[in-house]
Amino acid sequence: MDSEAKQFLFRILNTPSPSGFESEGQKVWMSYVGRFADSVENDAYGTAWATLNGRDPAIRVMLEAHADEIGFMIQNITDEGMLFLNRIGGSDRALARGKRLKILGDQGPVLGVIGSTAIHLRDKEQDKLPEVHELFVDIGANSKAEVERRGIRDDIYPTKRGIPRALVSIPMRYMHSTVETIDFVDVERCVTLLTKFVATVSNANEFIPKLL
Repeated sequence: MDSEAKQFLFRILNTPSPSGFESEGQKVWMSYVGRFADSVENDAYGTAWATLNGRDPAIRVMLEAHADEIGFMIQNITDEGMLFLNRIGGSDRALARGKRLKILGDQGPVLGVIGSTAIHLRDKEQDKLPEVHELFVDIGANSKAEVERRGIRDDIYPTKRGIPRALVSIPMRYMHSTVETIDFVDVERCVTLLTKFVATVSNANEFIPKLL
């Protein structure tokens, strides 16, 4: 993986794109992939795609991946300016306490931290993993009105039949946590595998097992 591709990878990983709010990550992807494609488009359903015209117009291959990530959503704002949360996707509450968050407010990103009582002040008999509805975010505000002035609110695809599909997964440790770990070599080999597969598809490929 060259330095430009690695910079793109880190940029898209660091662009907040929780489920239902993927557009910023898609902008990063579309900007990068456009130089390799004949066209780049998106639709009202939240889908973005790039098209590279092949030598044989009768052959069409789609490489598809999801563009969203797990996160949290503001569910309630207290009169004292604390923000309570709900999940977006499979966010792990066990890893949430003490984490920094970037909240996508109407006026731009707002930084906050998920509150955590100091360990020496906790009741050891009652200390337990907090439920999601018990997690709260502190953005340094003193009231609900101050939170709202910062732009934070608490309001909360068709396919054709018979298209052959396959799934390629990259080995990963600690999925759906803040420390997901992969090997760059696996990423590069996945790209190579998909590239070579697309290059070898021909009109003779049926992708249908002969059962009889």
